[in-house]
Amino acid sequence: RGDVCGCVRRAELKGWQIVESKSFRIHHVGQSSVAERLAPLCEQTRLSLQRRWLNGTAKSDWSPRCDLFLYPSGAEFQRLTRITKETWGFADLEIGDGKVWLRRLHVRADDAQRLDKLLIHELTHVVLADHFAKHQIPRWADEGIAVLSEPVARRNELRHWLKQEAAQGRVFSLKELASQRHIPRDKRLGDLFYAQSAALVE
Repeated sequence: RGDVCGCVRRAELKGWQIVESKSFRIHHVGQSSVAERLAPLCEQTRLSLQRRWLNGTAKSDWSPRCDLFLYPSGAEFQRLTRITKETWGFADLEIGDGKVWLRRLHVRADDAQRLDKLLIHELTHVVLADHFAKHQIPRWADEGIAVLSEPVARRNELRHWLKQEAAQGRVFSLKELASQRHIPRDKRLGDLFYAQSAALVE
């Protein structure tokens, strides 16, 4: 079925439904209203992120499309991805020989306000992958840029909290920050990594 955003809906195996746009394939269960709303939002966000971080390059439609899986609950997210539900979402990329071969986003869809913010963050990783298909972007840069792509309120919240932590000397050294390849599992350390990475990029 075509409409103003160029979406197409069709059935998939195992109960998933799909809403497609030029660069995205959104997998969902149940009502399609959320997926149909997100299709044009994802396209617009993709172009906005490319203009901001890649100087408007890589404007062609993604091939392969980015598969976005919307999980109806934390329990389903954890059961199907084997990732703790507290994570809320993640980007899954396969990169090799200077090309992105697979683009996937897995996100919980049971909190509308969190969903939009989460998509901006995770989509940033997918957009940056086009530019860093030959040489992997450092983790602090990848996460710092993603945080800076988020809404102003979120960035200000992290910036204010980082100032408090820095005043107490509870921050990573630059060497510690730059050498980390994974986000710390401890919540405070994880938030600190996001906040300091964004500050360094900024």
